Amino acid sequence: GQDISVEALADSFYYTYRLRRLFTSRHGVRRAFYWVLELFFGGRGFITGHVSPAHLKLNLPEDWTDPATGEERHGGAFALLKDAQHRCELFMTAALGHWMGKLDEEILEKTLGSMSYITGTETEQSKSQQAPDAEQAGETA
Repeated sequence: GQDISVEALADSFYYTYRLRRLFTSRHGVRRAFYWVLELFFGGRGFITGHVSPAHLKLNLPEDWTDPATGEERHGGAFALLKDAQHRCELFMTAALGHWMGKLDEEILEKTLGSMSYITGTETEQSKSQQAPDAEQAGETA
């Protein structure tokens, strides 16, 4: 593993914030400028889509089948976002606990696991190394 200092993490958030500010302005002048510029570089979202989240479509179904796992899901996009927020909170709490010296690296690795970038599901390696109680790791931190 690689040790990342709290300062390096803070710097990454700062630089992301600064990059995001390149595309916003009080009166929308920059937004209009990049909107026109994107027409010449591959279409809408080619530049700003990399730093601006897409708008959530409101006509998504409440009940759907996860294409990666085949699992039936209920509650629509907002339930999925709530699950993602919970997972993010668990991971960030575990990372903070590790950086503060309250959570050892082995428990951190088991808590974070390994997930597919494409599907967001756990890899087989991660499933075999899963912490007995990942929630407990978040509470320990």
